[in-house]
Amino acid sequence: MSDSLKNVNLTGIGLLSSFHLMHYVGSGGVEVRALPEKEKEKIGDLQKGIPIGNNLKLRLSSQQDANDLSVFPNTVDSAIPYCLNRYVIECSFDVTDDSESQGRALKEIVRRINNTIAALRLLKKGYIDSNCILSVTTKETGRQSGLRAERVIPSKSLIEPYYLRTDELIQLRDLIERISNIDFETRKRLKIALRRFENSYYNTLYEDKLIDYMIAFEALFVRGNKESKRDKISAACAKLLGESQVDRQEIRDTLECAYSIRNLIVHGEDFEKKLGKDVFLAELVVEVEEILRKSLKKFI
Repeated sequence: MSDSLKNVNLTGIGLLSSFHLMHYVGSGGVEVRALPEKEKEKIGDLQKGIPIGNNLKLRLSSQQDANDLSVFPNTVDSAIPYCLNRYVIECSFDVTDDSESQGRALKEIVRRINNTIAALRLLKKGYIDSNCILSVTTKETGRQSGLRAERVIPSKSLIEPYYLRTDELIQLRDLIERISNIDFETRKRLKIALRRFENSYYNTLYEDKLIDYMIAFEALFVRGNKESKRDKISAACAKLLGESQVDRQEIRDTLECAYSIRNLIVHGEDFEKKLGKDVFLAELVVEVEEILRKSLKKFI
């Protein structure tokens, strides 16, 4: 067999932002890596990786990852700085040793890692990202690595650590599968809404986050221009998510307030007067984010 027809392994390693995998016993939580060996065995081998989807694993970062990354300079003036933290996402394929096959595989690896990040974000709040993907090609002649930069992680001032519980892994796998099966080219409104939701993770101002959220709600719930967008969004979302009359009214009140403030922001008006003494923008944004998260999961 000629060298060009031999199989090679192409592995993508998503460098995760600060991330904590927790195991809860009773009322207390323990980081999985600090558990006794017998408890670790019940969860899976984090060194080799816990399966979370097709060709996808969540695992601890390794010295080999550090060695593969060492060939790429990461200085203070790097365009997109990266960091090898405790955990990584791994996606791997065996492909033929030609540029076309490897290119297709790398595109699929990036898609699956990005879908995993989207699923983690939809599962629960907390900052999670994979701003760089390390690609490693392994063949008989040795290893070759490359680094694909995505987006800059924003200021740490707005970053809330991400804590994933081991009992949430089943939900995570389900979300990854559901997202992976969506044809976003035929569901463009959902594509816009999810993109705006994810874009909010890179905004450092609460005003910008709120604008992203409200555009996402418009994509999900508004058709045509006959009705007030504010009323349409608040009523439709309350109907979708509310389990009681009280729930539905709370959702309507929150989204009506959020949409009114969004309008003031985009028109350059003083939105702080609208908030009043008992409402703070940060708290409102957190509430709206959670409503949007639940809405997206319903549509997915």
